Amino acid sequence: MARELDEIRMDLDSVADDASPDVAGEIRSIRKGLTNIPDDEETRQTQYRETEDRLSELEHQADRSVAERLHTLQEDIHVLAEDVGY
Repeated sequence: MARELDEIRMDLDSVADDASPDVAGEIRSIRKGLTNIPDDEETRQTQYRETEDRLSELEHQADRSVAERLHTLQEDIHVLAEDVGY
């Protein structure tokens, strides 16, 4: 079952709290970008894909525990994207 976007945003906040300052800033930026999801399906898919990519990049910058949590969130975003026809 797909997780709700609100749950993912809360988890991003939690991960940001545990991350190094530079990674935390990027995570908070990603979270902010997930605040106003467009209604247009194609634009929403694009935003989810970009979010997946950004989370993947951050995995390589974060310590192991944060990276694992980011990977899980990346998978959650992928499921959301599939739900809108990704």
